[in-house]
Order: sequence, then C-alpha cells, then structure tokens
Amino acid sequence: PIPQQTVDWQKVNKWVKNCHNSVKSKGSRQTKPDTSQVTGLRVIDTRQRCITIAPAACRYAALSYVWGATSSDLQATTLNIKDLMRKGSLDSLSLPQTIDDAIVSCMKMGIGYLWVDRLCILQDDDPSRKAHWLNSMGDIYAQAYVTIIALAGNNAQHGLPGVNLVKRRASWTGTTQGIYLIEKAPAYTEGLRKSRWSTRGWTFQEATLSSRRLLFSDTRVFYECSNHKNIKDELTGDYPNTAETAGTALLSYAKVVKQFTKRELTWECDVLRAFAGVLHTGWGPENYYGIPLNIFSDAILWRTVKKKPYSTRHAAPGDAFPSWSWSSIKGRITVEPSARE
Repeated sequence: PIPQQTVDWQKVNKWVKNCHNSVKSKGSRQTKPDTSQVTGLRVIDTRQRCITIAPAACRYAALSYVWGATSSDLQATTLNIKDLMRKGSLDSLSLPQTIDDAIVSCMKMGIGYLWVDRLCILQDDDPSRKAHWLNSMGDIYAQAYVTIIALAGNNAQHGLPGVNLVKRRASWTGTTQGIYLIEKAPAYTEGLRKSRWSTRGWTFQEATLSSRRLLFSDTRVFYECSNHKNIKDELTGDYPNTAETAGTALLSYAKVVKQFTKRELTWECDVLRAFAGVLHTGWGPENYYGIPLNIFSDAILWRTVKKKPYSTRHAAPGDAFPSWSWSSIKGRITVEPSARE
C-alpha cells in the first residue's frame, strides 16, 4: 500500500469507537469511566479554543509528546491562566504545532476537550498543589477517551504529520530493469524504537496508564487498545503487537522500575515526579522516595545494572535523594523479582 498524505479519519474513528465499546463491555481493571472524575481538572475546550474546568460529563483526549528544549513555548501559569480561559485565546499562532494538531485531531474525532500537561497544570503553582496533579496522572490518562501520542519529532513544534500543516515523509520511489520500487514504510516496532518519545522519562507513565493509544508517526497512524492484542496500522491493517512497550496494564514493580530507569530526563531531579502517577496508580499513595510502603521489604532490594563507578543523582535545591532509594542513582536499576505487584 502507498502511504497517504493525510490521516484516514474514518478508519481512525472506527478503531477508537470499537476499542471503547469492547473495553466498556468486557471491563478492565485499569480502565475508568470515559468521563472526567477528577475534581477541578483543567482541560482545553477544543471548540472554544480556551482553558476551562472539565464538566462533570466530559469526554476528553490526553496528549503525550516530547516537550523539547524550547522554554519559550506557551505554558499555563498563575499569572496568565485567566487570559487562557478566554474564548479564542489558544489560537494556532500561539500554540506549539503538536498541541495545535492535537486540537484539530480532537475535532476530527468529535472529542470536545483535550488535556495537555503544560496548559492544564499551572507550571509555577504551589508545590503541594502541583504534586496533587502529578499524583493524579493515573486517573487523568486512564479516564481519557484516547491518548494522542506524538511518536514523531523531538519537540513540541514538530506537529502530528498528516493532520494539518505538517506533511508526512514521502516514501522513496525508483525503477530498475523496468521494475517500479517504493520504500517500505517503517514497521511499528521500528518506529517505536527510533522515536525520541519512547526514550523520555515523563512519557513512560503516559503510555503505561493509557488504555487507548493513538500514535502519529512520520508515515502513518497506529492504534493500541488495552483490550486487544493486535496493533491497528493505518497502512497495512492489523497484526500482533510484539513490541515491548510500557504495557497495556501495570507490570510488576520490578519491571516498571527497570523500564522507567532506561529512560532519560532533561532535569534529573524530576525522577520521582515523573514516576508519581505510576506509583500511585499501582501501589497507592503510601510511598517514600519511590518505594511503596506496602511492598517495602521487597522493593528496597534494588541494584544498579552498571557496575561501579556509577553516577549519583542531583536533587533540587533543599532536597536530597537518600542512598537507600534507587532514585539516588542515575542509570538502569534492577529490583529483585520477589518485588510483588
């Protein structure tokens, strides 16, 4: 099949609808109602293009993407939040391309609201209030009707190829000995392996906690449903999911820590904040420096994959990572298999 330049929204909408209906009918330990149950949750109104408080019966999408090094991109703060709640404040010129494309995608799917971290969490908020939202990531992503994943690109300006302004990468074509050739588009596993998104620490919990994932690559769209074993591929149809992704449900504590610590963080002191959603969803709010208290005697049995010398992690000013916690060490960590779920 020849890749198309724009997303086949009819096909995508069918995927999402079928997945939602199957998960809802069969039930899932991880899946929550497809309406917001998080009190005071801020979302983007995709029709009015502004920030609002999520209505009681609110079907919304969540966005998972790579921020990148650009600090000048629009963020919600205590100073500008009132302006961002005005109708039309989030126009295309003011937004990074990926967020603007995510709004367009919601409109194509008939989803009225979108949750994006940098615009729905006040970035300069009081640490305790900000921690509340970081700890609520499990509910935010699990309750999303679908999570839009920007698999392509290294920053928020890359956009979602095939949605609006950003074009999909053209396939190489040529002829030899009278035979017409076209480059085979990268498979899902290859696209995932080469993506910047799959290496970032913050995106780990976003993939792990989402029950429906719509992934935009440079060539096409993929779809993962927590209740199905197959990958939906816009170009080639269905095939078994053999990729070692974050998983369709929470893994054991040992496996989660191992997968998470493979990833990178721009600010190494963010390690526990980026892990908070998974920790709270899988093992509850009682934990200390990344170690759940209900499995403490098992979870404390960790070691580094790399032999000494290894690098210690620098904490934020006024804080410290205790040496008995794996959060104090940079790099891959292994926890003894006895650490239960």
